[in-house]
Amino acid sequence: MENKIQLETVELTPQDFDLAAVLLAEAFYNNPSHEYIFVDPSTRLKSLRWGLKANLKLNLSPPMPIGQSFALVESDQPPGIRQIKAMAFWHPPESSSLGLIAKVRSGWLLAPLKVGRATCQRLSEVMTAIDQIKEQVVAQKQTWYLNNMVVERKLRGTGIGTQLLSQQLQSRVIPSGFPAILMTQKEMNVRFYQKLGFKIVHKSTIGIGQNAFINWCLIFDDL
Repeated sequence: MENKIQLETVELTPQDFDLAAVLLAEAFYNNPSHEYIFVDPSTRLKSLRWGLKANLKLNLSPPMPIGQSFALVESDQPPGIRQIKAMAFWHPPESSSLGLIAKVRSGWLLAPLKVGRATCQRLSEVMTAIDQIKEQVVAQKQTWYLNNMVVERKLRGTGIGTQLLSQQLQSRVIPSGFPAILMTQKEMNVRFYQKLGFKIVHKSTIGIGQNAFINWCLIFDDL
């Protein structure tokens, strides 16, 4: 762990989105769902950086962001320069639906031109499957939804991720009185979340063909 660097937990700003997208793309490059969506490994990283930045812009841009972010960054460094060491991005229970204006501003409507129509079709297929699982698990109940959770590669195994997520569960989720759910496609991640009190509530295969992948849905309901 980088003991000489002082870290603090902050909310991401639009100036942070570029570096956050780089961190997310590197972490999720080999995620089974992204291997299914972005078939060509030679273009996957570039496509992920664009798509994940667009997703951050779509959900976290002011003046009315629908998501909440918690990022561990270098202290005393300004947005756009500070290195992001770990981050989590949530949809709180009161999240509203995304409107057309937000999608235009984020650039998300350009996805077919940026990543290709076939990739967009696979992305839509996966997102539809995820939404159906959410509906099956929570029905009409309000929940927190962990959109993503990531730790810089060289800090993995140091307890940073556990510290960051535990802090959010204790300070936001439990006091709210609502449960939290998440999706993951890696069994090692399942074990990580189980140690923090999440329980498996759904497991299924998403997609068709050799790149079809297993998806786990977990819930934190220790309220």
